[in-house]
Amino acid sequence: MKYTRSASRPISVPLAALCLAFTAVCGLITWSVAAGSPVPDGMGVSGASDDPDLNCSGTSSFTTYPTLIASSAVASVGANLYSFGGSDPLAVAASYKYDGSAWTSIAPLPQPLTYAAAVTDGINIFILGGANGDPFTTLYRYNVAANTYTTLAPFTVGTWN
Repeated sequence: MKYTRSASRPISVPLAALCLAFTAVCGLITWSVAAGSPVPDGMGVSGASDDPDLNCSGTSSFTTYPTLIASSAVASVGANLYSFGGSDPLAVAASYKYDGSAWTSIAPLPQPLTYAAAVTDGINIFILGGANGDPFTTLYRYNVAANTYTTLAPFTVGTWN
């Protein structure tokens, strides 16, 4: 059985289920680490578990994210985790790096973005799409070493979420 996302692009049931599961897990993770705040009702457990098997460090606490945020773009390079934009509930440009022990501010995005995607080639991080009202066609390259952004050629259809 196929569900149709648009007239020209069918999407299979297994792919739709996988996308839904990925979105649910990402939402839970975002809310779980956001400013040490509790996860909204119905979204699961907040913070860390007392069970060492459920925590990376075997402790019962996480380092607090600098601000309450949702829908940020996240990628890792080396041992560092990077978070770009998001909403609070308005789109924000703030970006952060987590080195395993603390979150620190990095250069803010050139414009506020929420629901963007982030991917890496192991050296740079590419932040694409997102929205601040309407979907964007913007593609940024974040240079991890220089802490700078370069705007690359836009793509043809704005994407978000």
